[in-house]
Amino acid sequence: MRHSPAELIALARQYYPGIGVTPSTPEYRQTAEYRRIVERRRQAITTADYEVWRGLLRRLRDRFPECDVENAFPHFWAAGPVGAHVGGIRLPTLARDVGFHSLAFGVSFLVPYYVLHSYRYLFCDEPDGHGNLFPPAERRIELTPEEQPYADGIAREIEVAFPGYELMPPELGYVVVPYVQHPLRCAGEATIYDCLIDDLTIPPKTPPEPTQSHR
Repeated sequence: MRHSPAELIALARQYYPGIGVTPSTPEYRQTAEYRRIVERRRQAITTADYEVWRGLLRRLRDRFPECDVENAFPHFWAAGPVGAHVGGIRLPTLARDVGFHSLAFGVSFLVPYYVLHSYRYLFCDEPDGHGNLFPPAERRIELTPEEQPYADGIAREIEVAFPGYELMPPELGYVVVPYVQHPLRCAGEATIYDCLIDDLTIPPKTPPEPTQSHR
C-alpha cells in the first residue's frame, strides 16, 4: 500500500467540494473541484492515455478469447464524475440463456490503483411482479476459485499497461472521506473507492471491520 488513508483523503478533496454545495445545482458544477475532475475525465478519453487503456482491452481479448471484453467507460461518461476507466470480461461460466457472470474492473486515472470485483445474476423462469426476468445482481470483491485465474490475468495485464499501479484493498477503499459532497452519495458518506475509482463499479458493502475516518 503506497498511500495512507489520510493521503488519499487529501487527494479526494481535490475533486469533490465540501458539504453544503448541493450536487444538483449550477453552483456545484462551478466549483473548482468539479471542474478539476471533469478536466481529468476529458484528458483520460482524449489523450494518448486512452490508447493505453484500449491496448489493455485488446490484450485481454487475446488472453481470454473465450470471454467477451467490454469497454464500459463511454457508458459511464454521463453518469457523473467517474475517476476511472471501467471495463469487464464476461466469463464462460454461465450459458447466455441462464444468466450473466463477469469480472468488472476499474483503473483510476486520479491515483495509481485499480479494483476488481465479481458481478453475477441468474435469469428467472418468469418475470417477477415488476416484469423483471432477473433479480438484483450478486456483487462481490471476494473472488471464488473459479474466478481467480481470470482475475490474476486481468491484474497482470493492468500492471503491465499501467506501471506502478496496484490493487486497492478494501480496508483502504472503504474508508470514508469526511466533509465532501459526492454527487451520488449522501453528504459525508462517500468512500475513497467512490471518490477516486468509481461509485458504480464497487459493491456497496460494509467493510469487514469498522474503519475510522482520517481528517
